[in-house]
Amino acid sequence: ERGWFEVVDTLPSDVLKSVRFWDAAGTEGGGDYTAGIRMDQSRSGLYYISDVVRGQWASSAVDAVMRETAALDGPRCLIREEEEGGSAGKAVIASHKKLLAGYRYDGVRATGEKSTRWKPLASQARAAIGERYGNVKVLNRPWTKALLDEIMAGRRGKHDDQIDAVAGAFNQLTLGKVYTSASW
Repeated sequence: ERGWFEVVDTLPSDVLKSVRFWDAAGTEGGGDYTAGIRMDQSRSGLYYISDVVRGQWASSAVDAVMRETAALDGPRCLIREEEEGGSAGKAVIASHKKLLAGYRYDGVRATGEKSTRWKPLASQARAAIGERYGNVKVLNRPWTKALLDEIMAGRRGKHDDQIDAVAGAFNQLTLGKVYTSASW
């Protein structure tokens, strides 16, 4: 439900760890989108969707966008990308590892049904007590409406690239090895 996601104006000053998760595509002007979602976890245990990069770009443009975004996020932000199956997926991850030298980048093999990968995020988003919003907040930015519209459409929507990237970012923050600012 849209009400699970409180829209806030600013990121808190107590961010503990950050990850940018990419669900990449390579079709310029049509088809699937490339989506790079940044999610931050605060010391209080709340999660913030703090940035969305999304477009229908050719593979070479995806590379440039990923590199520019990594520079903007800085070296403390972990970077992960969904690794597609087969040798082509491995080649993309190897290429991006070289492209993003100097950053903490790696591919993540997707396992299980998409809706299963979305469930941990949904559980935290709906963790409302009384009238309080859940534990996942969204910054109020020009991309907020499109992101929330896609999340609300879920499996019924035409695109699920942002949902996949949000779920990937959340799962990396909570289940994957993500270094905190204290250990960096």
